Amino acid sequence: MTGLRERILLSLSRPPQSDDYLSSDDGMHVDNALDLLLAQFGRGILDEIRGKDVLDCGCGYGKHAVAYLRSGARHVTAVDIGPDNIAHTRALAEEQGLASRVSAVLADAARLELEPDSIDTVVSVNTFEHFMDAEGVLSCCRRPLRRGGKFVITFGPPWLHPYGSHMHFFTKLPWVHLLFPERVVMGVRANFRDDGATRYGDVEGGLGRMTVRRFEELSRKAGYAVERLDLRAIKGIDVLTWLPVLRELLTNRVNCILVKP
Repeated sequence: MTGLRERILLSLSRPPQSDDYLSSDDGMHVDNALDLLLAQFGRGILDEIRGKDVLDCGCGYGKHAVAYLRSGARHVTAVDIGPDNIAHTRALAEEQGLASRVSAVLADAARLELEPDSIDTVVSVNTFEHFMDAEGVLSCCRRPLRRGGKFVITFGPPWLHPYGSHMHFFTKLPWVHLLFPERVVMGVRANFRDDGATRYGDVEGGLGRMTVRRFEELSRKAGYAVERLDLRAIKGIDVLTWLPVLRELLTNRVNCILVKP
């Protein structure tokens, strides 16, 4: 029998037969795949891609990987834990005539084994909130980086953001993961997804509950030099990120550049 809390959350969700609520990723394609990266870091970030061997950490369907090549990357190693994502990446690279310059690797980035000194730049876009072992990812991606190579990271929303649970495809209720127990949220989610997930970590791509504080701690002890680490707040009111508690609840995006000494 469905409990009271499940019924309340279901009443605050879209009808199960209806389409998913739209997300910001729905309109992404190869031509605009770098827009987010450029918006967060400026056009100068392309200097870390042009003529470089790039590792796309959590490549998804390969749109970023192909966009890096079209922006001048020498070669892209695209890594993802999802077989479908790797298949899509290979197909897209083939379609774009770039297959010879893409290595699509099915692997957990936290256990990645690449040749030392084989990568100039690692880029991770909207993946760090998903990694179950973010510390392992930072460590494994450091090994193939050449000295002075950079790990460019942008992700959001972090865990304590109003939609940090990534459940906004079926409910627009902010902080649903703080208002309801995981069991209740995942039970209601089962009305909209039939993947059998019962925990946040079980969903496709995983959800590692990455908070702002945890990312800051991990990035500073990962063996890199921190070139840049900044936060973007909801509605562009970045002053909110300076305030305790609110910085966790209202940070919309985390941007970071790490350098291998």
